[in-house]
Parts: sequence; C-alpha cells; structure tokens
Amino acid sequence: MTIDIKQATITDAKVLSNIAELTFALAGPENADKQEMADYISEYLNESVFQDLISNDNIFVGCAQIDSDIAGFFVLRFDSKQPNTEQTDNAAELQRLYVLPEYHGSNVAKSLVSAAFSACEKNKTKVIWLCVFSENQRAKKFYAKNGFQEAGSIDFKMGSEIHLDTVMVADVDNRQQSLKI
Repeated sequence: MTIDIKQATITDAKVLSNIAELTFALAGPENADKQEMADYISEYLNESVFQDLISNDNIFVGCAQIDSDIAGFFVLRFDSKQPNTEQTDNAAELQRLYVLPEYHGSNVAKSLVSAAFSACEKNKTKVIWLCVFSENQRAKKFYAKNGFQEAGSIDFKMGSEIHLDTVMVADVDNRQQSLKI
C-alpha cells in the first residue's frame, strides 16, 4: 500500500468533512452527550469550515491518499499560540489529525505526522503542539512515539460540556532524537 501525502484543495473539503464526522467521536469521551457532539460536528467540522481552512494562508491541510481515496488528513495552524506557556512565536498547532478506522494501524497516521513535521521545517517553525482527549491513551501513546511530550492540560468546550485535553509538544528540530523505538 502506497501512502501519498498531498496538500488539500477546495474540492477535498466535503471528503475531509465526512472523515471528520466519522472519526471525531472515536477520539473523545464515550460518555459525551450525543446531541452536543452532533452540534459540535455540525458547527466546526462541516464542508464550509474545511473550505475556509484550506483557503487560509496560515494553515496547511494535508491529506493521505491511497490510490484515489483520502484515508486521513491533518490541519496544521501556523498562527496558533501554544497554551500553558509564554512561547508565542515559532509554534504551530496540529489542530486535527483524523484517519478513517479501516486505515488505523496502517502507517497512515504516522505518515501524516511526518508530513506535518516536514511542513513545520519548511515554514521554519520550531515547535509543534496539539491537544488530545486526556483519556485517549492510544492517541497519547501514538503521539509520544512520534516525538511529542505531555506539557500540561487545557479544557475543551463542546457545547455545555467541558472535557480535559492533554497538551503535547514536540521540538521540530530535535524530533529524530526524541522518537521512541
């Protein structure tokens, strides 16, 4: 299986929205209110939002393509301030990384993370950070294996619900040294 990473185009927005809708619940709390989740997806993961993300010069949206199908994507925001720190420059947020369930364990997510680091290097960004649901041990372990370290926590608001997210940070230049084998 060959995984190609490409920059998303406006014509990919609908597919990205569909992938986000299918996978968002997999990354969050099992006990989340279904209506709150549906409302969040409707407001923040719709096709129009993805069109805006793709069109924004401060954001890179990368897609993992297998044959002619998009298997997953990431959203990398270069104008996002890192939480819980005084660091405001040279940081990018890996805002979203979603992979269709049938491609879990197939190196699609690893390829997307590597592409996000490459985009940071190209942009001369020194730090990449993300938030992950604090109880999602599988995701936290994955990110740790790919050079990220836990750096605190932050609240994630989904409608009237507040969930705790773990903030994870990686040094772009030193990523290779921090990768766990």
